Amino acid sequence: MNKKSNSLFFLFILCFLFFVGCSGEVEQTEEIIRPVRYQQIKKSDIKTTRSFSGVSAAATEMKLSFRISGTLETVKVKVGQKVKKAVLIASIDDTDIRIQYEEAKVAMLNAEVQKDNAKANLARVRELYENNNVPLSEYENAKNQYAAARAEHESRIKKLDLQKSQLSYSKLFSPMPGIVAQVPVEKNENVNAGQVIALLTSDKDMEVEVGIPEAYISRIKAGDAVSIGFSSLKEQSFPGTVTEVSYIASGASTYPVRVRLEKLAKDIRPGMPANVNFTFSSENEGSLIAPINAVAEDQQGNYVFIVTEGSEKGSATVKKRQVRVGKLTNEGFIVLDGLKQGELVVISGISKITDGMKVKFLK
Repeated sequence: MNKKSNSLFFLFILCFLFFVGCSGEVEQTEEIIRPVRYQQIKKSDIKTTRSFSGVSAAATEMKLSFRISGTLETVKVKVGQKVKKAVLIASIDDTDIRIQYEEAKVAMLNAEVQKDNAKANLARVRELYENNNVPLSEYENAKNQYAAARAEHESRIKKLDLQKSQLSYSKLFSPMPGIVAQVPVEKNENVNAGQVIALLTSDKDMEVEVGIPEAYISRIKAGDAVSIGFSSLKEQSFPGTVTEVSYIASGASTYPVRVRLEKLAKDIRPGMPANVNFTFSSENEGSLIAPINAVAEDQQGNYVFIVTEGSEKGSATVKKRQVRVGKLTNEGFIVLDGLKQGELVVISGISKITDGMKVKFLK
């Protein structure tokens, strides 16, 4: 090594020692705290709503008819008329019935006289028999005559009661308050027993008859709450309750279901188209759900970062945890294992954080 090389080497050593001497203090690296957002693990509570078409109907309908045949003498009501209970609806000409009633009444009175005479005769013969003035056969004959007269009188009373009932059957009264929906007969028309004279519907209770497909009928039961809308009453919804669920399908391959309207509007009438909205629980209801953005994947499988709040307000520590998830739903992944309800998981900035890192919460 020549003198020039030695000089350069010593100069390099001096510079190195100078810089080492000047750097006596070691730089301290500032800890990085990443901002994150988080979300709580909850159970799924998603419900689905399905709407089915139906038709409104009066909750109570009564087909009014006479129990006897005859000629209509009067028809006191018209279609659309409101009536109270016990109001006269129609009457049948009762001329013949009254004649039969009077005849039955006379026959009953005659039978009563015959019974009284037979009774008096029996008392007379009994007294004679007890004094040995008449034979036993005459006494027995008197008893038989009285028994027959008494039976005849009782029979005539029953026939009179029957004729009295027939007379009452000539008038038809409303069994409840309501609205007359149909009057398919006219005055002076001959009608038969059981023939519909008027259709009376309830004016306070209304229901909707709706057909439910087989895929949903098993999920509906009496007492379920529904909401009902009518095309003629836009932007209005009415609460309802399921009252009947048929066990047998109708001809349209749907199951009839009856829904009672809990709130009745004056504009709702029988026969109006309606949409009944049923709310069904999701098949995943009750399952733990992890947000989509909270779940990541590495070589070991899926994982999340659990958030543990620190001592300082707004700060926390994250811990990586492997989890097992199921299918993806609209709410997120179904959690099969690894998480508990109420735990907090990071949902943003996952790629920039590591296990044990301190983080702060974003507002």
